[in-house]
Amino acid sequence: MGLYPELWAGGMGGVVVADWVSQYEDEPEAMRGYDMALIGGTLEEKRGAYVKSSPLTYVEKLKAPLLIIQGRNDVRDPRRQVELYEAKAKKLGKLCQWSGLTLVTQARDWTSRWRSHTMRPCSAGYSAFWARRMPPGLPNAH
Repeated sequence: MGLYPELWAGGMGGVVVADWVSQYEDEPEAMRGYDMALIGGTLEEKRGAYVKSSPLTYVEKLKAPLLIIQGRNDVRDPRRQVELYEAKAKKLGKLCQWSGLTLVTQARDWTSRWRSHTMRPCSAGYSAFWARRMPPGLPNAH
């Protein structure tokens, strides 16, 4: 949304990477291999590539409202990187909202717990965010 802001009327993201630098710094060592494969090296080796690949780098170009739903306790995509993005966006006067969920991962029937504790609140959050921001006259605006 920051690279091509003119293409977006709004955006929603769930479990996003908003800043590759703080993502790499905060995630467990075991998860860093994925980042290194995507970026082409460690943060120390390729800091410029991590910065260039980060949506945080382009937040000043953001024009459309953005809703991010992210786990408060997700170690794979730590929350600090989303908090940094939201803070910078708001400081710049952008409409960006981060909604944190507590992820339930230790359950006998994990799939149904995931749906009931994570997906339903996400759907409700998305709907409420956009219901307040859709221009009048669009389908499902009310």
